[in-house]
Amino acid sequence: PRDGQEFDPTAYYRALRYVIGKASVLNLSLGGEKDPAEIDILRDVIGAGVVVIAAMGNEYEEGNPTEYPAAIREVCAVGATDELDKRAPFSNTGRHIDLVAPGVDILSTTPTFNYDGDGEQEYDAWDGTSMATPYVAGAAALILAKWPDLTPAQVIRKLTASADRVAGAKRGSVAYGAGRLNCEKALR
Repeated sequence: PRDGQEFDPTAYYRALRYVIGKASVLNLSLGGEKDPAEIDILRDVIGAGVVVIAAMGNEYEEGNPTEYPAAIREVCAVGATDELDKRAPFSNTGRHIDLVAPGVDILSTTPTFNYDGDGEQEYDAWDGTSMATPYVAGAAALILAKWPDLTPAQVIRKLTASADRVAGAKRGSVAYGAGRLNCEKALR
């Protein structure tokens, strides 16, 4: 929601359903508590062949809550790494994490933000699992461009099987999942 607006669950559920038949990959850079309606809808979306990629959340230092939709089993959950390839201090952890991608100081456009009041589109560098998740969504789209008949589960398996182990992290760790995204290897 925009500043001052309340979250509208009905509009959110409608937006989730909208992708069925229109998209192959859905990036969800959002999170919250477990919502049975959201889970049911996303299972329908995934059942329709859409790969769903979701941010793990940025509250590690505030108790590391389990965020949904990332915690849904069929969703690809993405954490964030820093410039040294370590888990970003804010990046939530959990057994449901699939892999990580760069999420610290990521340059992006900010077309709805005015920094200096001149009204022009600007750029900024932000931190967050929401900055890491689009890398994985983009890789998923490239995988589907090369192998259009893969199921969402097969795409996620390709992403995790090709991930680079991060130094000092065991494969399947609660901080890194399978490791850091390696798009080039995923496309082999």
